[in-house]
Amino acid sequence: MRCAYAASVPSEFATVIALRRVEHGLSVRDVATLAGVEPADVVSFDMGTPVPHPKTVARLTAVLSLPTSDLLKLRMAAARTAREIE
Repeated sequence: MRCAYAASVPSEFATVIALRRVEHGLSVRDVATLAGVEPADVVSFDMGTPVPHPKTVARLTAVLSLPTSDLLKLRMAAARTAREIE
């Protein structure tokens, strides 16, 4: 069974996505449009659930001007943590 508290705690991945979006002055809708995802997905990524597919991460890094390899490492750590919590 998944722990509700742990699932609601943003990962470092989620924190980086949310902070970078704000730093660039982008709205959720802006990031969604530029990354080719739904606005609800961006909100979920900001909160840390679910961990996006690596191809989505690559699109997010392009939109947010982040090194792909760094964000993929954070994504892997977030995915690993999510599996441990379940």
